[in-house]
Amino acid sequence: MLSDEVLLGLLPFLVLDIVAQVIILPLSPLVYEAGHEVAGWALGYRFHSCQVWPVVLVRTPRGPLLKLRGPSVQPNDARLLPTTDRGFRARHTVFVAGGPLFSVLPIIVAWQVVVRQALVRPLAVWLGMTYAAWVPAVTVSPPNDAAFDFGMTLAAVDAWLLSLAFMGLYTCVATIVPFTRRGIANDGMLILRTWRDQPDFEWREMMGGLAGYASIGVRPRDYPERVVRRALALAESSRDGYVAHSYAYSWELDRGEFEAGGEHLDQALALGTTLSLALPALSQEAAHFIARYRQDPATARTWLERGAQSQNVAFLCPRAEAAIALAEGRHDDAIAAADLGLTALLAARRTLPVESRTDEESLREMAAVARSMAVASAVR
Repeated sequence: MLSDEVLLGLLPFLVLDIVAQVIILPLSPLVYEAGHEVAGWALGYRFHSCQVWPVVLVRTPRGPLLKLRGPSVQPNDARLLPTTDRGFRARHTVFVAGGPLFSVLPIIVAWQVVVRQALVRPLAVWLGMTYAAWVPAVTVSPPNDAAFDFGMTLAAVDAWLLSLAFMGLYTCVATIVPFTRRGIANDGMLILRTWRDQPDFEWREMMGGLAGYASIGVRPRDYPERVVRRALALAESSRDGYVAHSYAYSWELDRGEFEAGGEHLDQALALGTTLSLALPALSQEAAHFIARYRQDPATARTWLERGAQSQNVAFLCPRAEAAIALAEGRHDDAIAAADLGLTALLAARRTLPVESRTDEESLREMAAVARSMAVASAVR
């Protein structure tokens, strides 16, 4: 039976151990997600977001943002965006395997500190700890108190490292053995699909990358060219190929390649029509482009009528109407529609899923052109 003095001396270490075990819970997934981030960074991926339990660090057009997120099916996640399609399968495998591999680090640290270093620690420390703990009849002197405290501290650190190592081992095994839970594939399954389901899996990754770039405010002209072109190449065998052509349209248009952008827009519209998809937002985009760059207001108005049901993005309809009015020479109407669209865009900016800098520039440009032409007409 331990003496009261010894029990009282054990209390701080018990509290320390409880605190350490609580720390391990978020620390293990933090190490795991850090593995993905480091592997992705080494391979040239671009950071998008990282979530560990409710804490999320996400890249935004205005810089990194730390926020809290409610309960989700996937509480821990690291998302990085591809910058090239070269060696996709090998690169993606290393990126995904970074999490499980990093989970092994606590095991290595525990082996070095607990197993190997325990043999060379001063024997007097352990003898002092045992003497103070198990011989209560002997009065504990200050030197033995120091030895006991030091020994118990080492023991607490060892226990904490071993707990972290076991957690890391569990995480590594649980994530590297392929399986799917609630529709979400673990790392092992993602690696398996990388090699088994290509090119379908690569298509999803390329498209997810382009969607990710749009969501963090990257201008379309700054999308990685190889990712855009690979998505287009894979679009031929996908039912959702019109999405790839939509991204390619935005990419070419923002680079000033209006003819090439129009070709991709035509293909996106043709694929959407073939699949009997409404695509109201894309129809309104077509109305704007056809009126603005092809000077065909009649065809543009037809597409605008098809997209009239779109209410998700309030500025798209006024932007198309401004382009049509400008093409028809109705300068005052073009100015009014452009101002209305700009007001709607600025009001909805915080709720939009992507940064709409190109749309804002387009609206301001049309308003400026309409004003200059109105002034020129008044002078005549």
